[in-house]
Amino acid sequence: MADAGNMRVVIFGPDGRMRSTQGREGEGPGEYLDIALLARWGTDSLAVWDRRLRRLNVLDGAGAYVRSLSLQSTESVPYASVMGIYSNRSLLAAGGVALEGEVTTGRHTFSAPLYEFTPDGEVGTELGLHPVGESYYRASEGGFSVWPTLFRTTSVRLAVGDRLVLGTSEAYELRFHNPSGKLLQIVRRSGARRPVDGEARMAEEAAILAPMTEESAERTRAVLADMDIPATLPAFRDVIGDRAGNTWVEEFEPGRPETRVWAVYAPDGSQVAVGRTPQGLQLMDVGEDYAIGVITDEFGVEKVVSAVLVRTEAGG
Repeated sequence: MADAGNMRVVIFGPDGRMRSTQGREGEGPGEYLDIALLARWGTDSLAVWDRRLRRLNVLDGAGAYVRSLSLQSTESVPYASVMGIYSNRSLLAAGGVALEGEVTTGRHTFSAPLYEFTPDGEVGTELGLHPVGESYYRASEGGFSVWPTLFRTTSVRLAVGDRLVLGTSEAYELRFHNPSGKLLQIVRRSGARRPVDGEARMAEEAAILAPMTEESAERTRAVLADMDIPATLPAFRDVIGDRAGNTWVEEFEPGRPETRVWAVYAPDGSQVAVGRTPQGLQLMDVGEDYAIGVITDEFGVEKVVSAVLVRTEAGG
């Protein structure tokens, strides 16, 4: 587990007990200033990306520091930040988002370049510009503020196994590429998109406001009341990858339904299962027979939980 607040990695055993820790705040070997990613490095190691130091620390299977590497900078790739690691240890990284011109009040989607880097941190392939997600901006004199977005468009930029998965929730379409950008498969789901009605809007607003303080909720409620919304619901809400290289796509349901439903796609793009998880569980890691995630209580305190995956004959 990455404990970004204390700049360390915490290693737990199968029984849930803490075995060891690695790292502390600092700029020396094995130290951190801004942990942004914890991921597997091959089959027996871990990698931790520090966004401020622009450095990847490699740990062994027990969590001990082994070495560090930095990303190459070139004239065409002056900056990149690691956002995913493929099964062959090559890196998926993103460049900065360029805000061009004046930001006006409303929904905005910006793009950033994606890159493939080699396991040694050298620039591999430049993959072009891709959207980073939608946000609602409210312009003010001398600047702007960013607010929660009703029915926001989700952008998918994931390293899953040995695949790069791209897409947006404007349509149910996911594109599976190899790490160098070659298109391998496309997953599409047909059918009419459901319209956004008053009930769906009320459910989404309630879900956004629920964790806020009364003061924050009052300010946010006023912004949501003026917010323009799309005519149809997003095609999906979230997308994650599991240890086997499968891609999990969460069905979009307004608000906070009791159960989150996921369509699970194999590396070749075929649907192999339907998964169901409790609404309050934010999935972080899924293996052959387990799922690990985070639950946040009513006081905003996060708790890491492990759950057993139960398989049925129908594959759910």
